[in-house]
Amino acid sequence: MKSLSLGIVVLFLFGCSSSSNLEQGEKNNIIDLTKSNTPTEQYWKNTEFVHPIYPIRAAENGVGGCVEFELVISSKGRVSELQIIKSVPSEVFDLSAKKALRKFKWKPADDNQFSHPVRTTLQLDFSMTPIQTVPECTSA
Repeated sequence: MKSLSLGIVVLFLFGCSSSSNLEQGEKNNIIDLTKSNTPTEQYWKNTEFVHPIYPIRAAENGVGGCVEFELVISSKGRVSELQIIKSVPSEVFDLSAKKALRKFKWKPADDNQFSHPVRTTLQLDFSMTPIQTVPECTSA
């Protein structure tokens, strides 16, 4: 009886840990754009951009920054395998950026008629004014 309970718990944990939006077998077909000059828009067009909520303390202190992610856009046009690769200042905007990005939606571009998933990077910037820039957030 003990081993049956343990087996059920293990199965439950493995089932819960695979909360990916990728279909089975889709991981082998991901087109990696992270080291390429090919724009994500060649494969996917953003149809739902969700503005992140500006953290109150950061707003009160006039702090700006950015969070850059590596992610996969699944064949269903949803975010999967979300990972932070840069955060300026560290951890200030992470939670807000993650929550917003998980709500983004994309539709396949004309050249992506088979809805191939792509691995790409995306940066969300946080600024109190449109002209404020944080040097660590600008691309070289």
